[in-house]
Amino acid sequence: IVASQLRTSNFQCKECNPTCRRTPDGPTPPQPKPQPEKGHPLVCVFLPPAPANPKMPFMPPSTKIAETLKDAIKNHQPAFVILAPNPMARFGQPDAVAETLKNLGIAVQSSQQVMEERIGPNGRPTATSQITLTTWPKKNLIGKALAGQVGILLSSMPLTLTPKGNATIWPLIQTPADTWGETDPTSRQPKKNTNEKSGPFTVAAAFKDENERLVVLTDPYFATNQVTQYGPRDFLSGRLLHTLFPANSELFVNSIYWLAGQNDLIATSARSQDVRRYEAISPAAHIAVGWIVLLGLPVLCLIAGGAV
Repeated sequence: IVASQLRTSNFQCKECNPTCRRTPDGPTPPQPKPQPEKGHPLVCVFLPPAPANPKMPFMPPSTKIAETLKDAIKNHQPAFVILAPNPMARFGQPDAVAETLKNLGIAVQSSQQVMEERIGPNGRPTATSQITLTTWPKKNLIGKALAGQVGILLSSMPLTLTPKGNATIWPLIQTPADTWGETDPTSRQPKKNTNEKSGPFTVAAAFKDENERLVVLTDPYFATNQVTQYGPRDFLSGRLLHTLFPANSELFVNSIYWLAGQNDLIATSARSQDVRRYEAISPAAHIAVGWIVLLGLPVLCLIAGGAV
């Protein structure tokens, strides 16, 4: 779906696999990276590879994607990197893509998963990695275009940002303050421990220096169709009435615009405004509005009645 949105803006979306794949007919060779016409920018979107098999911990992970990323950085080609949790991190097996990003000042905390506590249907608190997003950093064009929109994270990891040299790194997505970095996400009932860090966490960031632009996102499900097209549907036709999390597709598409240098295209699309939303208000403002509605309005009615 997000690819179709880009095509309406005159982008050509082509897919290639830089790694060898096993098929019934034998292994297939790596596919070459598409080459655009002269004068046209190329934005590489790196999707997370299939997770390593924990039953085969000694099989080295493929480093071809990391090599392709290094090649893009070397040739000053903008890139959007989507990361997934590395189940082999606990066995000391590094992620080649994460190591490449670390050299740029973006460290991926692969051993942690961002979680928050919610009250479940049974009335008891339960930990979940599904985090609803209502506020966005406004120090960049991408965040400003998301004002008032709702997004969601399904499985994310924290990022540690340490700019080097003349590079600038700023967060695109930050989790609420009541989240924490769970070090044992496979537990049936994960709970926050004293040795686990508290939020807010940066889970998506933008990198820029003199010759390179880069966006890093640590949720592999963030821009999938299952998330961007989640919402109520018409009973008869099955047509999607409106999406519940429009910020997910908006952040992805606007990030591609920024990477391609098309800043004038960064804006809130009309489709994302099918359901008008207000920005989240502070707790103090929420209490003030509540008292005005519950007490202020009845008092005004009594005063008006007394005056009459």
